[in-house]
Amino acid sequence: MERYGMRYRWLLVLAALILMTVWSAGSVRAACDHGYGPGEMTVAPGCETEGALRYTCSLCGDSYTETIPAMGHSFGCVRTEPDCQTEGSLLYTCEGCGDSYSEPIPALGHGYVLDRTQVFCDKDGLAVNVCTACGHSYSEPLPAMGHSYACVRREPSCEEDGALVYTCAGCGDSYSEPIPALDHDYESQLLEVFCDREGREVLVCTTCGDSFEELIPPMGHRYESVWKDPSCEEAGGEVHTCENCGDSYTDVVPAMGHSFAEGICGVCGEADPDWVADPGLVLGYPTLSFEDEVIYNVYYTVEDMTSVVEMGLMLLPKLDQEATIEDATALVPGFVTNGVAYLVNSGGIPAARMGQTVYFKVYAKLTDGSYAYSAAGGYNAKAYANSILSGDSSDDMKRLVVAMLEYGAEAQRYFGQDDLLMDGSLTEEHRALVEAYDASMMDDVVKADPAKTGNFLRDNANFRSLYPSVSFDGAFAINVYCVPAVAVDGKMTMYWWDVETMESVEALNVDNAVGSMEMTASSGIWWGQMAGIAAKEMDKTYYMSCVFESGGETVTTGVIAYSLGKYCEGKAATEGDPQQDFAKATAVYGYYAKRYFENND
Repeated sequence: MERYGMRYRWLLVLAALILMTVWSAGSVRAACDHGYGPGEMTVAPGCETEGALRYTCSLCGDSYTETIPAMGHSFGCVRTEPDCQTEGSLLYTCEGCGDSYSEPIPALGHGYVLDRTQVFCDKDGLAVNVCTACGHSYSEPLPAMGHSYACVRREPSCEEDGALVYTCAGCGDSYSEPIPALDHDYESQLLEVFCDREGREVLVCTTCGDSFEELIPPMGHRYESVWKDPSCEEAGGEVHTCENCGDSYTDVVPAMGHSFAEGICGVCGEADPDWVADPGLVLGYPTLSFEDEVIYNVYYTVEDMTSVVEMGLMLLPKLDQEATIEDATALVPGFVTNGVAYLVNSGGIPAARMGQTVYFKVYAKLTDGSYAYSAAGGYNAKAYANSILSGDSSDDMKRLVVAMLEYGAEAQRYFGQDDLLMDGSLTEEHRALVEAYDASMMDDVVKADPAKTGNFLRDNANFRSLYPSVSFDGAFAINVYCVPAVAVDGKMTMYWWDVETMESVEALNVDNAVGSMEMTASSGIWWGQMAGIAAKEMDKTYYMSCVFESGGETVTTGVIAYSLGKYCEGKAATEGDPQQDFAKATAVYGYYAKRYFENND
């Protein structure tokens, strides 16, 4: 420094400052409290492949990566039935990635039963065996039976031979042996004499009844007279009767004849056998009911029930005023309400067919076997909805109807019936009444309580799988499929509970179940259905268990939980799912149905 002066002193100071700055920055970095964000998905997981989630510090930029486990496959099953000679199959396909595999179902094999036989006494016959499943048949020869004769005796008469006739019971072949004729044995009989003709003495053979007679002269009538009043059907007058032989004649006064009015004779009170009262069927008006399942109710009146044996509704393939009972596609019995109005319904209408018009007539079968009919009519859910939307109904009712129309339209699209779309007449004003689907509409869905369900796979090795699915075509339903680990022979019953009746798994028993049904089995898979779930109840969670009984032993699968609302919520959130739009429309319909019927009970 002494040599180079002040210039180098400043250089040393500058170097020291640089070293202090570097040391200070290192100290700050070493002391950073990382603030990692929520993470960024860099690789989405698949059914069999893992994903990745990267976390980055917003302060210093430091990052690390976590692995997301593969989701695993979610297989659905399509069954192809076997026949007698051809195998069937169970095709399992993953809903997530499309991966699939199949399991064969063995061919059933022929089940032959004896269908018919032909047997003969003097020649071979034939036995034909037919498979009850497919109709395949084969035949086997039957040896000749030989004759089996039975004897019938034909008695001889006084003039003709008799015979012993031998006839084969199998084929009718016969031969006979004669019995000689008898001789006559006559006895005399005297018959009563007559007033107006000759009498006779008759000689009769006691063996064969052959007879001859000798004539006795007539003795003549002795008449007495009595007056008889005429009636509606019989003539009257003065009746002259012989006291000896009963012969009579009448100085006739003609019968008066019946005086029928409304089927009753005013003179004698007898019913007119040819009178049939016209019931006077008058078609009223149809309505739609959809608090539970969607049905049409048709009202009509009857003026006179005197001649009516039965009555109801004829469903027709088209509007035909000339249609008769033979043209009906279905008959639905009717019943009385308030003494004068009659109500019948069309039965449950699948959502995909609510846009189609139902045609109908009211019929009455009369006492003489003939039929009387009302005029023909027609109605559909769209027409009912339009009457609500164009009328003075409440906004709540209109919201429910709009939601139902849009649900029906999505059902038609999903099931391939888009020629009669339910929402075709909705205006923008109508659509504005109903909110678009939002996951918050499913907030009322009761979540399954883990404390109320048992892990059937882990706790019970008797069953391989237990899984639910849903049906949407008509009223909503939950289907349950149970696959035992081994083939079982016995009875399996499905029970279900809702949250109001269930406290815990330990509290469950068959007596507090809200419903049950005996399951059916096919190719090792048992099936049961909890049907008739109304749209207003789709946010309910149900708990289900299957109980198997065989040989005095009872085995249960454990308990699973399922909700139509959660099913729709999951489908609605899955982009590209074929049921996504249908699930959204279903959830919206259930949302507004629940609110309407809760407020209008």
